[in-house]
Amino acid sequence: MAEDAVERFQDTGSAVRSLTVTAKSKICFKNEPICNPEHCEYARDHYTKVHAEGLLEKLSKKKKLSAKQFRKLGEEFEVCPFELQLDAARDADVVICDYNYVFAPHSAFGRLASTTIGQEGKPNLVIDEAHNLPSRAMDYYSPSLSSYSLEFMRKRLEDIPSRFRQEASLLIDDCIQTIIECRPENLDPKGSVIDPPSHPFMDQEEKLRGFLSRYLESDVEGVLEHLRERSMPTMMFAVQGGVFSEGVDYPGEMIIGAFVVGPPLPSFDLERERMRRYYEEHYKAGFDYAYAFPAMAKAVQAAGRVIRSETDRGIIVLLDGRFIQSSYSKSMPADWFERAPTELVSRGICLLYTSDAADE
Repeated sequence: MAEDAVERFQDTGSAVRSLTVTAKSKICFKNEPICNPEHCEYARDHYTKVHAEGLLEKLSKKKKLSAKQFRKLGEEFEVCPFELQLDAARDADVVICDYNYVFAPHSAFGRLASTTIGQEGKPNLVIDEAHNLPSRAMDYYSPSLSSYSLEFMRKRLEDIPSRFRQEASLLIDDCIQTIIECRPENLDPKGSVIDPPSHPFMDQEEKLRGFLSRYLESDVEGVLEHLRERSMPTMMFAVQGGVFSEGVDYPGEMIIGAFVVGPPLPSFDLERERMRRYYEEHYKAGFDYAYAFPAMAKAVQAAGRVIRSETDRGIIVLLDGRFIQSSYSKSMPADWFERAPTELVSRGICLLYTSDAADE
């Protein structure tokens, strides 16, 4: 119906551009939509190929975009058709999609939330079959766990390095057993309300987090060796507070700069809020002690990866206006500015760094 309405506008001569978003499972070329460049040639260097071939410019000239066109370009240029349609949505006047792309947590269209340069007005949202929205929204924000989902995860263990497979399989066994032990003795076929103890689930979560940490850190040395070789320009993305932003050093010119994207505020939870109330009551600085100071400790650690000795030289870019607010700036090292943190504000810092390097 939505596509038909747009076609009627276009038939009258309207220049409106439309795009229909197709689910990843339906548009993906692979048997399973595992978006890992190591396993999917369409995900590998996707954005590089999109830019090099000017695919978004080609799509912007079409009045109606559908799965057929995205799949055609995906096959021809070996790019991901699902990601291509999301990128092309920015230039569309009308986007037709499922509720999921707008209302689900971490929705795919989160990248389009901000207003772009030159945009006039605000987008309008038309919800068809709105009576279905409450139940869909409850599903989005109601987490669930099932042994079926865990068994499905077991089938995907072959995608991880062999040295981790046995441990991962045992963890899945333990998780399934934890769920089974929560079943009531007299199970009602229509469904039963249960009140499971939290400790078994918390214990399993701790084990899973430990496993994931070891798994994610397993390739640290490989990344460091790549940086030591300096065989090609490399941009590395890392999490503030993680191993690459705190746990390792980069001597010499292994890295020449760091972009610190925002103060990494701690998670909002009961424990953190109790801490905030305590420091507010005793020192009138609850937010500073509970949130700002821990965040700046991680931000300064990340920035400190660049300069590790008196001979190191590099650039540190703090990407967030909050860094010059007093709650955050008072945690900066004393030698970062002379009088006020506003001295750090710059509109040409990269140009300045390049100019300084050329003078030397």
